[in-house]
Amino acid sequence: MSEFWDEQTVVGEVERDERNKIVVSRTRLKDKQYVDIRTWYQNRSNDGQWLPGKGISVPVEQFDKVMALLEQIKQVDEPAS
Repeated sequence: MSEFWDEQTVVGEVERDERNKIVVSRTRLKDKQYVDIRTWYQNRSNDGQWLPGKGISVPVEQFDKVMALLEQIKQVDEPAS
């Protein structure tokens, strides 16, 4: 998908709409492993190529800590309107 990484294995995708998706990948760059969570968008030109957008790359050794924080979101009450 991306030429930036030395290696990239897509774990899965979540479609946001017909031209945007979230892609979760296991990646490697210079012998360091990452979990990459990134939006991808479809080029509006006629070729329809998918291009990387904004995202985050978490070093594998920090992934469990980040996941624990994300799990806490389920327990946070939504603010009253």
